[in-house]
Amino acid sequence: MAAVTAMRRLAAGRSRPTGAQVNGVARRYGVTAATAYRWWRDRALHKTKAPRRAPRLEITTPILTVLADQQSVRDTHAVLTASGTIDVSYSTLARALQQADPALVQGALHGAKGLMNSTVYKRLRAPHKAHTYHFDHTVLDAYVMPSHKHTTPVRPHITVVVDSASSYVLAVVLLAGHPNQNTVAAALAQASLVRVEHGVEVGGTPEQLVCDNAAEHFAETVRDAAAAVGWIFAPTRPRASNQNGRAENFNQQLARVMKKMPGAVHIGMDEEGHDRALERSRGTAQPASLLVWGAMSAFVEAFRHKINRDIRVKDFGGLTRSERWAADPPELRRIEPELLRNVMLPTARHPYKASGSGISFGSRFYIGPGIKRGHDYRIRYLPGEHDFVVVYDLDNRFVTEARPSEHLDGGLASEYEAGRARTEREVRAINLGVKQHRAQLALVANSLYDDESTDYDGADELAAAVGADLDVLEDIEDGCHDAPADSDPVTDDRGSGPDVAAGAAGAPARTTAPPADKPRRGQRPSLPRATEAATAEPNAELVRANDLLADRFGPDIKAPGVTTVAPDSSQEERK
Repeated sequence: MAAVTAMRRLAAGRSRPTGAQVNGVARRYGVTAATAYRWWRDRALHKTKAPRRAPRLEITTPILTVLADQQSVRDTHAVLTASGTIDVSYSTLARALQQADPALVQGALHGAKGLMNSTVYKRLRAPHKAHTYHFDHTVLDAYVMPSHKHTTPVRPHITVVVDSASSYVLAVVLLAGHPNQNTVAAALAQASLVRVEHGVEVGGTPEQLVCDNAAEHFAETVRDAAAAVGWIFAPTRPRASNQNGRAENFNQQLARVMKKMPGAVHIGMDEEGHDRALERSRGTAQPASLLVWGAMSAFVEAFRHKINRDIRVKDFGGLTRSERWAADPPELRRIEPELLRNVMLPTARHPYKASGSGISFGSRFYIGPGIKRGHDYRIRYLPGEHDFVVVYDLDNRFVTEARPSEHLDGGLASEYEAGRARTEREVRAINLGVKQHRAQLALVANSLYDDESTDYDGADELAAAVGADLDVLEDIEDGCHDAPADSDPVTDDRGSGPDVAAGAAGAPARTTAPPADKPRRGQRPSLPRATEAATAEPNAELVRANDLLADRFGPDIKAPGVTTVAPDSSQEERK
């Protein structure tokens, strides 16, 4: 039968083999060619039996359980063969595992992560832009110096918000510490802030927020932050990275770029077992070899813009993310200003004082309507947004939204210019009022002395008046309290008595004659006398002097400093 099978194989579909083929088969089996031909003509020898096949090995749950326990196909074959569970070779078991459901096999070997990575999922797409945002948080694969004041580098935490329909990366925020409700809410508010990027208006409030629910404690933080901005929180299954693939994809692209940056980690070790991209001295990374916080933030922001503007996506027909966003017609829902201000982060620093250039914050000067130079203010900001800050006074009352002077838009710039113009008009009105008041005072004063010469300083009249006042006060201090006789002559219009008359008459004798080179003017008006308004409330010394004069000379006698005189009619006419 074997000789016939060989000739059939050599015939290869022909009715009979060639003579050479028959002779070769005859020599192989040690028979003559005639015997080989006789076997060929015997039809009974052409009927062969099918070989017996072993039953197909079916991969069952017990086999996968042993595989999950042993973590090796060869060890699994040894255990199953020894227990009598299977009676096949190692190659048969390996082939059966290869043909089984990969989700079951990878789930047995690697757990939930292997199951998720080997399962076929239905692709979920948002109906339009700004409908669903994907949120993810991770640690950056690079060390950064927080500031020039710090000596220890840190690995920043990074928060990413991506639109589901267009894959547009709306926000990438770097945080120095672990995220909390306030920082996450600020990042979400920054993503929903409507602004213009690459000629397209992006942002807006979404319908829901999708977030990986792997870390339950962090999911609680995101849930509270989403509630703070009024979003619906839709967590994914734990470790189901495919359901949050938009944000995960950006993180993977950023991680690849981070391997080329100063201070990168996970790119190999040096001889001492440290990351080879870090320059160390005594086991500590050198600050000079690392990026500062501002440089890393600027790089991440530039990478976000590059992803949105330059990278074309095959699923979008070759459009970029920015072009895909612009092609989607639905309008954006804007976040309420009050809500935005409430979720912005307050600064831990003391209040900021406004200078002539504005409020200095983050190496920039911010100006806006209502900011007053020299006043102290409090600041609220978004961690990844540097184009504006919100200004409050020390009583936490809203003042204005301040921007750098080079970024003032039309409405805010007009309001700021209008406020400054209003202040300048008020100052000009004040200056004009001062000038008019001084001019009026000069007009009134000059009308009293319009005939005077500039060659005389009025020393004579001043000395005479002062001398008269001193004589009266000296007499009062001497204690002359005796009442005068009725026959004493009255020689002064201020009262009667020899002392008063002598004081009044002797006053001119105390004056000093003017110099010879200065002409003595006649008809010079006397010094202005005290008015009723000036003597309405005399001081204590004048009151005491009046009391002494009244006791000695009568109630009509008054001290010269408080004598009330009727206004001169000639002066009234000149006025």
